[in-house]
Amino acid sequence: MRAYLTLLLALTCALPAYAASPAKAPVAEKEIKQELPEGAIAKPAKAEDGSFKFCAVENSYPDGTKLTLAMSPLHQINLGVTIPKAGFVRGSRYDISYGFDGGVPQKYRARALSDNTLVLEMDVNPQFAASITSGKTLEIGGGGKAVRFPLEPLHQSVAALTACVEKHGGEKTEVDPLPESLRSLLNEAGLQNSKALSLGNVPIEQRPADYIWSNGALMGGVLTLRVPPDKELATLVGVHTNGLKKKCTGAFTSQVSKEIKLPAVVLRQVVATCQMRRDNQDHPVVVSILFTLSSDHSLTLFTHETEPAHQAEAVAASEGLSQAIQKRMKSEDSSKSVPTK
Repeated sequence: MRAYLTLLLALTCALPAYAASPAKAPVAEKEIKQELPEGAIAKPAKAEDGSFKFCAVENSYPDGTKLTLAMSPLHQINLGVTIPKAGFVRGSRYDISYGFDGGVPQKYRARALSDNTLVLEMDVNPQFAASITSGKTLEIGGGGKAVRFPLEPLHQSVAALTACVEKHGGEKTEVDPLPESLRSLLNEAGLQNSKALSLGNVPIEQRPADYIWSNGALMGGVLTLRVPPDKELATLVGVHTNGLKKKCTGAFTSQVSKEIKLPAVVLRQVVATCQMRRDNQDHPVVVSILFTLSSDHSLTLFTHETEPAHQAEAVAASEGLSQAIQKRMKSEDSSKSVPTK
């Protein structure tokens, strides 16, 4: 894959420590030792147009804890962990660890689907799938505590998922790596031709964005971070813009719009030009960034990068997203964060 999101990657590397460090995942205080139910059934999930999306198996415990496995048509595996009263913040990322059979734990940055559910998006990961299939226990840890799940009943679940995918994979299938809420937002912003790109080969800690896409001459991406309650958007924009300037190897200019304030979100747009050194040559780059700060202290950056000849398209992309978000947030008074998950 060609180099993409040069400025966003530089911006990510320049983020202050408070924005780059996800929250620690609160997990259950006691280990879960109940056996999973036998004969788990994999059920297919379909989109509104009838296209096959994935198969899933949900394994529930007596105390309300759940372990959910999902498999895409490409045999990508997602693992959902539901812990009652966990207190997660929807859309936020949490540093956790996972391990099999008491082995060396692996660090992972999970995403909160709700206030009680985390998802581990493992993509196509043969080692993880093999461990799920043959391991005895799975340990999920965070905040100095751990939850242990017996895996033997899950061996059936993996087989059931595989059979389900093979059965329904021949149906009308559409695989979109972008979450439905993000895809819908892009469509409303006039970016319906955006093609999702995979970050599966990029380690979690090195990814420049949560999701990336291409749209004509534009390379787009979205990144969501948790910030302290006392940080205002003007300060965050200034810190990030200055960090970006330091990463540029040549001339740098930036234009910052006025803030747009709504009850649940504040928005601000930055258009920057920069000379970036790559392959021993200077390359002019234009990036348009829409910053949004939600009332739940989630900072979201929508970035569109391109060459100078297509600057107007990048700016239009940010403006379209800004208008779409404003329309949504005005019509959904209960919304606390920008819908990208």
